Amino acid sequence: MSRQLKQIVVLSVLLVIALGYAYLWYPRQETVDGNVFVPRNVTTEGTLAAGDDLLAGLTITFPPQQVREFVPPKRDIFRPLYVPPKPKPKPKPKSQPKLKPKPKPKSKPVVVEAPKPKPKPRQPLAKFALLGFLDNRGARTVFLQSLGKIYLVRQGETFFEDYYVDELTDELLRIKKPNDNRKIEIDLKVKK
Repeated sequence: MSRQLKQIVVLSVLLVIALGYAYLWYPRQETVDGNVFVPRNVTTEGTLAAGDDLLAGLTITFPPQQVREFVPPKRDIFRPLYVPPKPKPKPKPKSQPKLKPKPKPKSKPVVVEAPKPKPKPRQPLAKFALLGFLDNRGARTVFLQSLGKIYLVRQGETFFEDYYVDELTDELLRIKKPNDNRKIEIDLKVKK
């Protein structure tokens, strides 16, 4: 047998012995029938009170106590577990109520025309470079590039954030942005 196997056997035997010992000495509740004999001390003299004979020879003496001042501990061992509450702030003294100044007589309001809001500057439309196109089974796919990304677009598709292809013909690609009437037109004519 190997050394590890011997150790496992010895430890398992010790475990079984410990479990048996715990079972045997575990306190159990016992049931008792109504006939219980309780031993009592019967005194020959019936004049003594029930507990007087037991306390007759008993003397209680306490050792002298030394009164010492309380010395707080050097280190609070509960500091990591318990954070003491923060002290309550002292209440501020109530200030005298301020008297309201007398209202000034009302004058006629001056009418000032509100300036007309300036039109918000529009963001410039994105710039797309035409890389080429492909006619496949009657559907044209156009290859566009913007900001280093390449997009494959078809009629009615949305791409690059929120641009969409409004019109795609053999000669022209028209791109629009929703809620904007500006258009981007890209010529698809093949130059020879």
